[in-house]
Amino acid sequence: MTIDKYSGTLTSIVNAAAGDYQKETAEQPRAKFPELPPPAHPLGSMPFPEAAKAWLLTRRDHIAPRTYLDYDRHIDTLSRFFRRTVLNDITGDMLREYQRRRRQTAGPGMINKECGVLRMVRDRVRLPLTDYQPLPLPKDYESPGRALTDAEEAKLERIFKAAADHPQWKTAALATLLSMKCGAGPGEILSLSLKDVGLNPPYISIPRRGAKRISRERHLELNETAAWALERLIKRAVDECKCTQPEHYLIPRRNLDHSYDPTQPAQGYRSGLAELLAIAEVKVRRYDFRHHAVSRALSNPLVPLEAAKAYFGWMSPKMVQRYYHVNQAAMRVVAAALDEKPPDPAKQSKAKRKATVVEIVTRPAIVAGRSTRLCLPPSPEEDQ
Repeated sequence: MTIDKYSGTLTSIVNAAAGDYQKETAEQPRAKFPELPPPAHPLGSMPFPEAAKAWLLTRRDHIAPRTYLDYDRHIDTLSRFFRRTVLNDITGDMLREYQRRRRQTAGPGMINKECGVLRMVRDRVRLPLTDYQPLPLPKDYESPGRALTDAEEAKLERIFKAAADHPQWKTAALATLLSMKCGAGPGEILSLSLKDVGLNPPYISIPRRGAKRISRERHLELNETAAWALERLIKRAVDECKCTQPEHYLIPRRNLDHSYDPTQPAQGYRSGLAELLAIAEVKVRRYDFRHHAVSRALSNPLVPLEAAKAYFGWMSPKMVQRYYHVNQAAMRVVAAALDEKPPDPAKQSKAKRKATVVEIVTRPAIVAGRSTRLCLPPSPEEDQ
């Protein structure tokens, strides 16, 4: 009896102690671990030019080659202003000051693209610019692109062919003539390698590295003038630039010692083209030659719209609306109708409308004496 009594008393003590412990534990607040800030990104402590270049290298495998080049140019432009500024120290006020200064040499569209690159770099270091405001685009914005007149086209074609043998103007003349006659942009022509061109039959294939978007990656058959320019560009690449492999560029980069690097594309031909345009006294941009080719194709009644879209890769709706021959013909009809006077309805003689009488055969169920004649309205043939 004593053991059982002692055993029961011990059990009750243990249970009571366990209940008190659980109660105290429930009433005590739970311990919270301190919230540590995320570790600082290594790019944030670097000057902007170095941080932006390092960011761009991480994006190389995820964006198109043309986009990579565009981002690289935007970073170079931004680096002139943020050369000694650490990436973490860039604020919205600094970006607005950059917008104000950049407006002296560029439009709002280009400035917004450049600031967009800076914002992406800041997002990578988890410090987004929340107080950034893009510049508004003007409502009356019009594309600066224009088509050449017939006189300008004939004059430029004559000058380009004459400059095709000039050592200083050869590249600019042949590349621009090719662009004017096939609608390829200057960046697309500079991206061509020897494996992307051919002469039998004459063609060029715009590679992905030179296409601004996937739809611009296309195969172009060339006309006689464009084939003439392409043949001389190929001869220059092989004889003067020593391009012998299919991967070598059609217009390779020129080194400081006046030799050529066939594995790298040329940066451009702006200076040579500017001198040729000054001789011709024609004011156009390099990209206007593609604009001219598109306008010529759309204004031709023999060119279907779908074929033009496939050939040029992409066309803005404004260009289709302005130059497409079907739209032009429809607009001429509307314009002619506005100049004509509508006919006077009072002078038109009204033809007498005749009624047609039809005899209906009665059935036995029809009550005798009911009328079996039915008057129908006149038909359109009888009105005439």
